[in-house]
Amino acid sequence: MTFLEGVGLGVLQGLTEFLPVSSSGHIVLAKSILGVREQGIALEVTGHFGTLLAILTVFYAPVGEVLRAFFGGLLPGSRGRAFRRERGWLWAWGILLGSVPAAAFGLAFKEAVEATFSNPLLTCFALLVTGSFLWSTRWTKFQGKAVGIWDAVWVGLAQALAILPGISRSGATISAGLWRGLKREEAAEFSFLLALPAISGAALVEAKALWISPPSSQEVLALAGGLIAAYLSGYVALRLLIRVVRGGRLDRFAYYCWALGGMGLAVLWI
Repeated sequence: MTFLEGVGLGVLQGLTEFLPVSSSGHIVLAKSILGVREQGIALEVTGHFGTLLAILTVFYAPVGEVLRAFFGGLLPGSRGRAFRRERGWLWAWGILLGSVPAAAFGLAFKEAVEATFSNPLLTCFALLVTGSFLWSTRWTKFQGKAVGIWDAVWVGLAQALAILPGISRSGATISAGLWRGLKREEAAEFSFLLALPAISGAALVEAKALWISPPSSQEVLALAGGLIAAYLSGYVALRLLIRVVRGGRLDRFAYYCWALGGMGLAVLWI
């Protein structure tokens, strides 16, 4: 893998990981239709770390708020009670509970889920479903309420569905939050804070495999370029998505998902 290839794949990872167009769907269709080969575990690690850094950069304030309130809330006495009245305490437990459905679904149906990544036809239909999720947000009633525990569980169920290739994680979770009547910016913030455990876990698992089989010295430069590209493109994608969600126009991404899913079906049919 050359440096330019690493940068190009990093950009693709950063953009599709955060924009509601399904990064896994792009990978499955590229492999099937364009004959793109796997790039190895090293690129997966750098891509995930790049996107993880992008989330921490954009949402450093709410991440700090959640960590501060959670660990502060574990303190005894009046000091702990003060932290437990903060939003960060509720969000911390919401993130923990919201992460359960995806973890349970992934463990219970591990083989079946893995099999879907070799089924481009299913991926195309899933992209059409993602487009429908996004389009449906045109009719959500903006109530502007704060995230509660049941909202977190609902958004967590949407994240579990996004294990399937073609279902956008950000598209499904933000749409679910909007349908629960959450404030638009809070729906986006909570969606990406909820992604942190999943992305961190995937990066650590992949890093362990990378430690066993390290990349060659020739690949290190390409992987560094991929990491930086994934971080920068992820940062831009996150900022763009926040603006779109704030403006209430998440449905605009539905056209792209429908077009990609439809073209995929046409090519596979031919």
